[in-house]
Parts: sequence; C-alpha cells; structure tokens
Amino acid sequence: MRRISWAEWEAGREAAERRLSRIARAFPRPYRRERPRDPEEAQLLRERGTPERLIGPDRP
Repeated sequence: MRRISWAEWEAGREAAERRLSRIARAFPRPYRRERPRDPEEAQLLRERGTPERLIGPDRP
C-alpha cells in the first residue's frame, strides 16, 4: 500500500485544480442548444429532468 504525506496530497490536488481550471476556461459560456428538436423527443427529455438549455427550442 502506498502512503503519501499531506503535502504530497495537497500538491496533487492543487495540480488537478489547475488542470480543471484550464479546461473550464476553454469553454467561454455554458452550452445551449440552438437547433430545433422534435417535440416528442423534447417532452421525453423534460420528463427525465434534462435542463431546458440542453433541450433547446421545439420544432413547430
């Protein structure tokens, strides 16, 4: 079993936070679906609890 010190754990956590921050900055805004979606499919996604920004507009 490998054991690490608190300082080693803290350094690894900080490096992971830096990587995650860099990845998050690559996406300037949250994704929002712009293409119309089939009304039946949109309704199914709403029933499953999908956020509205991911469902997008319904096709007429």
